[in-house]
Amino acid sequence: MAPPKACVFHRSPEKDYNVLVGDSVELRLRIENCGDSRGNFYSDIRKDGFGWISKYNEYLDPGELGTFLRKSFIMPNREVKVDFYGGHAWSGAWSEDFHYTAYLRPRKEYCTQEIYVKTKDGASVRATIDWGDGTSDSSYTPKTFSHQYEVVVGKSYEIKVSASGYYTESIWLTLPCKPIITSVLPKLTETCSQNVRVVTSDGASVRARLDWGDGVHEDFYTPKTGFYDRYEKGKSYTVRASADGYESASKVITACRSQFTLTLKKVEVPPEYCYQYVRVETSDGKSVTYEITWGAGTWATGSTPDTSMLYCEKGKSYTATATASGYTSASKTFTACTTQFTLTLTKEVEDVGAINVTSSPDPARIWVKPA
Repeated sequence: MAPPKACVFHRSPEKDYNVLVGDSVELRLRIENCGDSRGNFYSDIRKDGFGWISKYNEYLDPGELGTFLRKSFIMPNREVKVDFYGGHAWSGAWSEDFHYTAYLRPRKEYCTQEIYVKTKDGASVRATIDWGDGTSDSSYTPKTFSHQYEVVVGKSYEIKVSASGYYTESIWLTLPCKPIITSVLPKLTETCSQNVRVVTSDGASVRARLDWGDGVHEDFYTPKTGFYDRYEKGKSYTVRASADGYESASKVITACRSQFTLTLKKVEVPPEYCYQYVRVETSDGKSVTYEITWGAGTWATGSTPDTSMLYCEKGKSYTATATASGYTSASKTFTACTTQFTLTLTKEVEDVGAINVTSSPDPARIWVKPA
């Protein structure tokens, strides 16, 4: 009886060829019993001399196909040797029926990336573009810059576009190159520094809060001179100081001016009145501007986390309600005056519905303020 024999039904690659670095390459092999009798077969793919994928002890009838071997890898920047083996068992030993070899060699490709650069205010300025690979170009805006990259699929570069007096834009480019990208540089905002001194009318040292009027605040003990260096020059702000047991003090300024003083006036509390303290915070720990109403025609604002205070009549009931944009309000009814309690604002969940993504998003942009 004629012995079984392994023949190639399909293999890939069938010959040497060049592959783009970074591309996915799938090696495939499927054998067929081209002999006249049933037998025990093996098939094997080796990559650079090492076992990649194989199948042993597979019994096939004449004309029957074996298991389809297939496995992928990412093409490196070097030559790869691929060997295909097939054979059968005969008289207690493995007998090789075929052996083919193919060589995969790295192929280099290049692409050109274009970036159109202009300023938001329309001014023509000298801009520099750093391509992220150690090279850069400079020219006056508006200008279309172009640069050639060696294509390595999946490799990323951080491209930086800068100009004196303007914010720097970072563009992340993942190869291959994309259609022309537009970079619009906004003018750098001129900032200034402001000093504010906070004191109490009775000279006591108390814990106070200084709200700078742009969502930023700081806590300290009086007397203290606060310093802030992120005001936009020429813009108006309301600076407010507050402390428990004292009337708040505020002043509207046009940034930036000479140092001024906010004096907190001591509040004298009659025996039939008291102070109620309520802490306001958010469930996600973020600092947001809130408003609290006390149900007695009074209200206050602040930035979380914060402790608000109400001048109450002892034994009377009040309802404190805190609200903030994007958060569910929180409230509590109490009899004045009780121990301090907390109102927690819970973040609202936005229902965005179904989102269909039909194309890749634009490259991420990061605005960087020059040092």
